[in-house]
Amino acid sequence: MLAKEQWVHRDVAAARDTLTGAFAANPDSEEIWLAAVKLEAENEQYDRARIILERARERCNTPRVWMKSAMLERELGNRFAIKQEDPTESSMGDEPKPASEQELLEMAVKRFSSYPKLWMMYGQLMTAPGNPGKGLNAREIYQNALKACPFSKELWISFSIAEENSGKPTSLAKARSVLETARLKIPKCPELWLAAVRLEARHSGAVDRSGSGSSAAVQRLLSKGLQECPKSGVLWALAIETEVRAKKKSKCADALRHCDNDPHVCLAVARLFWADRKLAKAKEWFERGVDAGPKLGDVWAHYLRFLMQHGGSLGHGADAAQRKQERLIERCIEAEPTKGENWTAISKKIGHERWKNRKDPESCGTKCGDSNS
Repeated sequence: MLAKEQWVHRDVAAARDTLTGAFAANPDSEEIWLAAVKLEAENEQYDRARIILERARERCNTPRVWMKSAMLERELGNRFAIKQEDPTESSMGDEPKPASEQELLEMAVKRFSSYPKLWMMYGQLMTAPGNPGKGLNAREIYQNALKACPFSKELWISFSIAEENSGKPTSLAKARSVLETARLKIPKCPELWLAAVRLEARHSGAVDRSGSGSSAAVQRLLSKGLQECPKSGVLWALAIETEVRAKKKSKCADALRHCDNDPHVCLAVARLFWADRKLAKAKEWFERGVDAGPKLGDVWAHYLRFLMQHGGSLGHGADAAQRKQERLIERCIEAEPTKGENWTAISKKIGHERWKNRKDPESCGTKCGDSNS
């Protein structure tokens, strides 16, 4: 889009003019409305962004417009609805307070009840710090959400996390029950099996970095998942990670037979070579990983951390190693990754909405590299 190119080259006024012309030709285009919002928010013109979103909700009125409206209020810290005790307290000259994230989501899920992301944001909001406790609780929200969207794996996983973190004596049992119900509703879903294994791992100290492997309960659950989803790269990668050290190589061979060239498996193999200090082999598998799955941010992040630690040991001088890191960051930004457990945890964290792209691979790379340091 021309407006994006103009914004990249710091010509904000020209980008606004381009979008104004686009509005005249396509007044109901969601893409144009959201591009205008992004332009103003990226330039910290939040009042302008709010006005555009308010108009977009009236004119365009799509679930993504409502979602972006809620996300902007979250970014600005306007999260929860505050009941005004006395309407006469505000003076006639005061401007009305913008709708909060909570108020926007409450309206949005009524209008677009079949859109899972709105429900998920609503449920996560009601478990966030600072919640004054007004409105539905998280469990009620997720129960309503799953009546409207029973086949959303993301909603089921988010519900299980809310139950796990509820702080009640039955929290673990309820989280397990949610995921068991989800697997019956959505069979052969690797993400649900992964969530179940992660849940057990968090409560049994699953992975021992000394190489003693994981708990028997985790291994049994993971084996069941692989039986149901034998082509799942993410489950095979976890199987490699949780296997005892002496059997990791044979587990890698099993994984490659079932899902060769899967980016999750390539990453697991690269990390194994990295741990064994077979650096050239590790680099080769990192390259295979980013080629096979350029949208998987975790591969880029681990690869960058690897180069940060061992670039000089690969036969390059300090300057050459630095250039290779810079080039990898450029490749990552060009690929625009959006997936990966570590990647999304960093890039979607509240407060990181306006991060420049280069910070994502660097910060995530630091986090991802801890296990191989």
